[in-house]
Amino acid sequence: MRELAAVPISAAAFAPFGHVVGSAGATGRSVNEGRGLRYDAPAGLILDGPGTMPVVAVYAMAASRVPVLVRSFERHPLSSQLFVPTTAGRCLVVVTESDVAGGPDPARARAFVATRGQAFNYAPGVWHAPIFAIGAPGELVMVMGQAVEPDRDCEVLSLDEPILVHDATL
Repeated sequence: MRELAAVPISAAAFAPFGHVVGSAGATGRSVNEGRGLRYDAPAGLILDGPGTMPVVAVYAMAASRVPVLVRSFERHPLSSQLFVPTTAGRCLVVVTESDVAGGPDPARARAFVATRGQAFNYAPGVWHAPIFAIGAPGELVMVMGQAVEPDRDCEVLSLDEPILVHDATL
């Protein structure tokens, strides 16, 4: 069984898979009559692909303990998928590149830990494991350009052998 250590998510490390959006290290601009700061970041969000419609959903996640077993990967070829942790304190984000046949490549999987205030956006076609709320239950807001025909934009593949993911940030 392959083992993988999750590291803190960062814009640079996650760039091959999408975007990280957050206020850490960013320069904000004054909004709402000076009562707040707005942090803009390119999110790469695609909401208007062919045959898609914008969708906003809330994911209420049960708590998971590390290490976790990743048994499957999914991808959305037509759209990006943005997750914004609202009450989830820590989320395990596991991604991988495609293998030569176009499926997920477990040997090149990477694992990240996102915390509240760090939204992450999977680019279209990026293989990703289901999200895990680590240590406590939590909610995330999800925004995507969901296909009008959902079967056209959601591929799920089970792994022959699961990946055991540890949290290297603890």
